[in-house]
Amino acid sequence: MAVTRLILIEGMIGSGKTTTAGHLADWLARRGEDVRAFGEGAADHPIRTRRVDELLAAPAPGDPEVYSAGQWRRLAERCLHDEQTIICESIFLQNSVMPAFIDDAGTTAVTKICTEIQRQAAPAEPFLVYLRPTDIAAAIARVHQASTSSRAEPGISTRPRCPPP
Repeated sequence: MAVTRLILIEGMIGSGKTTTAGHLADWLARRGEDVRAFGEGAADHPIRTRRVDELLAAPAPGDPEVYSAGQWRRLAERCLHDEQTIICESIFLQNSVMPAFIDDAGTTAVTKICTEIQRQAAPAEPFLVYLRPTDIAAAIARVHQASTSSRAEPGISTRPRCPPP
């Protein structure tokens, strides 16, 4: 049986993606595994998306291919050739597919995005974890409180502000 080297953690805002990625990375490291977890806004994230770059006010890449599905193939190759387990938070559904829905893309366009990412990432046999909070109102309240009480840097928020429930 092949060892999974690519773990994708997805879920709604406030569901615990960042916490889960951190706990999983810590657990794997304690077992002696070489592991790296990438939060959705990591500067060196192996998958770049236009939406995350816009949220972080990152400079526009000189090469429009930066956002292509080929980056998923490169990540899959990295996972196959390295002994390191890669954990990526929010990068498949939330930051690669969801923007197409937001931009009113049709079913055909969204299906094409998903299919191409799946085709490129398939060699790494990624393990997809989808988190769903049991109490959605509490999750939204946590996100709202976190977004209004502290920020990593002035003017930058990786979490949208939500009104209290």
